[in-house]
Amino acid sequence: MKPALTRILHCTAVGLLVSLAACGYRHPAAGGGDRAIAIYHEMWENRSAEFGLESILYQELTAWFLKNPGLVVSATPQGADYILKGTVLSFQQPASSFDTHDRAEELRGQLNVAMTLTDAATGETVWQVPGYSRNEVFTVEGDAFRTRDRKSVILERMSSEIAEDVYYRIVTVRRLPYRNKMALPTGP
Repeated sequence: MKPALTRILHCTAVGLLVSLAACGYRHPAAGGGDRAIAIYHEMWENRSAEFGLESILYQELTAWFLKNPGLVVSATPQGADYILKGTVLSFQQPASSFDTHDRAEELRGQLNVAMTLTDAATGETVWQVPGYSRNEVFTVEGDAFRTRDRKSVILERMSSEIAEDVYYRIVTVRRLPYRNKMALPTGP
């Protein structure tokens, strides 16, 4: 190839890359604004019979919030932009399939929560979800300890999915601060 043509192609490629980089696109999870948004979330109330489920949710939420440098977990509600409160309403595990002797082979874990995000400065509810549920099926083992371990795995997975949904909803609210009464999807 001729040197002049190579130079033209090179300059065109560089110009294209610069124009694409300067188009202003930002990933929604990247945050925005001049400062990080502060979120305060306390341990959720646990009305279920699953001991420690509120702790799993708290840890998952904290982990998701810390993934974004545009979010800061506030130690107090006074230092927060938004306050997240939640309640574990229930965890049920009815049988979803049976063997030929009517023994449960699979259980359907259903985690039900309620949550509210409030603007700390105004006290106004940004969004409220009175009933949000996640479902997951797990197998029943001959050994009760293995079945319990499988249940623990799905509880962590459902908690992580709820935390991820909350995280993305908060990021969306941050980018669009004047939207109100947003509802999360009610599950899969």
